[in-house]
Amino acid sequence: RFRTIPMQEFTYVALPSRVIFGSGTLARVGDEVGALGCSRALVLSTPEQEDAARALKAQLGQHAVGLFARAAMHTPVEVTEEAVATAQKLKADCVVALGGGSTTGLGKAIALRTDLPQVVIPTTYAGSEMTPILGQTEHGVKTTLRNDKVLPELVLYDVDLTLGLPVALSGTSGINAIAHAVEGQPGRASPGRRRDRNQAPRPHEERCAERQQALHPHGDCFYPQPWVRSPRRPVRP
Repeated sequence: RFRTIPMQEFTYVALPSRVIFGSGTLARVGDEVGALGCSRALVLSTPEQEDAARALKAQLGQHAVGLFARAAMHTPVEVTEEAVATAQKLKADCVVALGGGSTTGLGKAIALRTDLPQVVIPTTYAGSEMTPILGQTEHGVKTTLRNDKVLPELVLYDVDLTLGLPVALSGTSGINAIAHAVEGQPGRASPGRRRDRNQAPRPHEERCAERQQALHPHGDCFYPQPWVRSPRRPVRP
């Protein structure tokens, strides 16, 4: 005899994002900015990639109104405020971030405060461009938040931009991308795998929570379940 198992109902909402992938796709950036209904892009980069950002600004031509090349690691709030002021002064209607996680983070931070559309052109395997997660640093303290406003409208992958990466950087950047892929899941866990938040935590979940709280006291602010501290599974001794 077959036993009837009650069906669990759920609603799934996918993250809205447009992704272009290929070789030489950077040539399409002007058309894509126009497709977003934008014509006054502020190009973002780190100081190390300023030359490439200037070339991108020149490529955008009339679609670009300025360049902000002071993105920094861990997205300092003071840098973001300076970038927001620049965007407002230039009356930018979107941001185009060229670079790795630092530049992508700056674009997200600007979008959080201004709701400007984002175009992200990764030059590493950072992975953060595909998540609605933003980490910021203020007064030496890094906090993390989850908000759909920071999810880029367009991610343009041009594999040619990654070919010059040093081998060591390629390796660490790839591992970081995997970490971001895992990081992006807990807040929207599959209904089939999510436990009822009213249930008491299991012993291994409590141990994992205690371990992660000790290691990352500020790293759990975007997880809805109070007992979930990390996407990582418990590590066996």
